[in-house]
Amino acid sequence: MKSWVVVSTVVKDSPAEGRLHAGDVIKAVDGRTVRKPSDVAELVTEHKPGQDVVFTIVPAEEQAAAEKEGRTPTKTEKVTITTATSDDAGEERAVVGISAGTDHTFPFTIDIKLADVGGPSAGLMFALGIYDKLTPGDLTGGTFVAGTGTIDDTGKVGPIGGIGMKTIGARDKGAQYFLTPKDNCAAAAEDTPTGSPWSRWTPSTTPSARSRTSAPGRPPTCRRARRADRPGNPARPPALLLSPTPRRSPSAPRPDRAPGRSR
Repeated sequence: MKSWVVVSTVVKDSPAEGRLHAGDVIKAVDGRTVRKPSDVAELVTEHKPGQDVVFTIVPAEEQAAAEKEGRTPTKTEKVTITTATSDDAGEERAVVGISAGTDHTFPFTIDIKLADVGGPSAGLMFALGIYDKLTPGDLTGGTFVAGTGTIDDTGKVGPIGGIGMKTIGARDKGAQYFLTPKDNCAAAAEDTPTGSPWSRWTPSTTPSARSRTSAPGRPPTCRRARRADRPGNPARPPALLLSPTPRRSPSAPRPDRAPGRSR
């Protein structure tokens, strides 16, 4: 897999508008090679507002054509932009009005049809689905697993909004387990649909990284509020752990754990 730094967005009415475009590959700033997105901000802010900064780029159109033809881009351009003063709080600094990100070329084609789905909250599940397709065996062992969460280029899982509605929707579709970002644990533990004997895996890395840092079959679960903290609420089934190939009935507690406790 090949990766490179690109212009992700261009701020309207900024110095970069009309000069840099989303998808342009940033090769260098002031002749200094760019290797990661943070390099761009660091090099720009070495200037004082009003000074010029020179970007060496591969235009987005050239990059797209090269990828399609399976070749290395040959056309580069130098774009000079006069920096402006940042308008956010904090120390005054030079800006050009772009955000930088990372793009990739994969050795296979990924075609995900989202229909009317918007936002990044399906990222974790798409990533797990792709991982499952590219590796031997069945990642879920035939169990109906639902979940949510953003995911970045390093495999770090991030929080989402509306966790309560997502757990209800998953329960209504018959899911036995639900994967939730760590930062959504508290809300998810309180919003468990009545009668759902679900596990909550709290992922923070990709499955391959998790396998190197956790004991097999024992990922962490969200802690539930104690029954005493939920007056009037009936007792709920204990949380279970999701193993790579679950065999146990989702309603049966682990033999080595006391009912009603989670770790």
